[in-house]
Amino acid sequence: MKRKTDIPWEEFDPSNDEEFQRNLEKAFFEDEPKEQIELNHNEDIQWIDIEASVKGKEESKHNTYDNIHDFHENAIEFATSNEREYDNFELYEKAVHSIVNQELMDAQEEVKQTDKLSSEEEDIISEISRSLAKQIDPGLAVEEAMELPLEGEKPQESLRRRRLKQIGIPILISLGALLLSVCLLLFTKAGQSLLIHLGANFVAGKVNYDDGSGHKVEIIPEITDVPTDDDIEKNKEDVQLGTNNGTVRHEDYAVNILLLGEEAIFSGNSRGRTDVMMIATLNSKEKSIKLTSLMRDLYVQIPGYQDDKLNAAYTVGGIPMLFNTIELNFDLKLDGYCLVGFDDFEKIIDKLNGIDITLTSSEANWLNTTNYISNPNYRTVTAGLNHMNGNQALGFCRIRDVASGTKELNDFGRTSRHRTVLDTIFQKYKSLNYWDLAMLMNSCLPMVTTDLDAKELETYIQLALDIGLTKLEQLRIPANGAYEDAYISKKSVIIPNLQKNIEVLHTFIFGAE
Repeated sequence: MKRKTDIPWEEFDPSNDEEFQRNLEKAFFEDEPKEQIELNHNEDIQWIDIEASVKGKEESKHNTYDNIHDFHENAIEFATSNEREYDNFELYEKAVHSIVNQELMDAQEEVKQTDKLSSEEEDIISEISRSLAKQIDPGLAVEEAMELPLEGEKPQESLRRRRLKQIGIPILISLGALLLSVCLLLFTKAGQSLLIHLGANFVAGKVNYDDGSGHKVEIIPEITDVPTDDDIEKNKEDVQLGTNNGTVRHEDYAVNILLLGEEAIFSGNSRGRTDVMMIATLNSKEKSIKLTSLMRDLYVQIPGYQDDKLNAAYTVGGIPMLFNTIELNFDLKLDGYCLVGFDDFEKIIDKLNGIDITLTSSEANWLNTTNYISNPNYRTVTAGLNHMNGNQALGFCRIRDVASGTKELNDFGRTSRHRTVLDTIFQKYKSLNYWDLAMLMNSCLPMVTTDLDAKELETYIQLALDIGLTKLEQLRIPANGAYEDAYISKKSVIIPNLQKNIEVLHTFIFGAE
């Protein structure tokens, strides 16, 4: 592996210090931290002086051993070859060994002294080692300071402080990483996109998916209404709905989702009636969110079936039939739907901890004296502002025989109440923090049925956030002056002027031409 320096660090190990070697390796090898380790000019000079000193002492040590070995060999060889010149060879040999041993002891002492660097050199090496370590890991500087006992600090206090460091530093690092992640998610476009993507997949995994492909056409029994004074008896043949434009309109800048409330009382295993029908529009061109109520008593053409009330289309053929009916009568293409049963609607209100609704004295009296509030214990509302639970709010939505606060009667007053309740829910959702909203969605989404998949949900959530959840613009169809009340086949109906209502509806949803 190529090194970043030509200094032969393997030879530079006077103290056998493992930490020193480890720091040198980190500084000189490319597969360790990438920060460039630079020593100042004085340290460079000190490196050269120390290296030269160590090399010289190492050479001196080896030379000393070599000289002793040569002396011993030469002395014994000389004594052996000149044995006759000595009266006692053994005494001579002992003398040689004695001298050699003494020389060896002196050499060993010299080597020990050679191996010991001067105190100045030790300080330099220690300082360089610490400098390298801190450049590789700045946290070592903090740890080093934490390890030293403070002035006047007791051993137990020092031990507690070190333990606090061992526990506290990882916690602080984790909290810092978490805070950084939250900031990246909330305050960067990429982070927000990731959150929306995860949120859409979360929603898609919680709701009940039903694209309506399994919905079959059913024959429904005739339901008769009691006529009111405003109803005019008419034959089907005399009804003139007018004609639509024949072109279903859809614009890329406007997303239309059909919101449905299903009343399934006495329906058994069959589909109920969609007594609540609203079109929620996300208009990116106008940066607006709009809500259009379609009254259930609208007398419309149901494809492949006899003319009937709009809410009968779902009962006859499910979601596909209802979509086709709205497209046929109002020239409007829908992008999807969300459906909630009335019983689940009540539960959703309760999970919101109730909503605040203002009642007229007539509305309060009606709710307290009828079974619109199904639980008698909750028939305690009063004129003015009431904090209603789910059972009370559902009873309020069903009122049609008493004028609303906007002086509207019959189905007009009822749909007005629907919009009031939905707007109140919308405002309350907006006031929730992220955590409470996530918990609420987790418990409420399983009560929702939709044909929107995760990708579509992600697109629409992003669109809603881009528009801004500020306020809801509202409309009712039929529009004022574009309908008449009638009584057909023993049912109270509203006969719309299709051309006028299409014009009003399209202008509201798509904007003026």
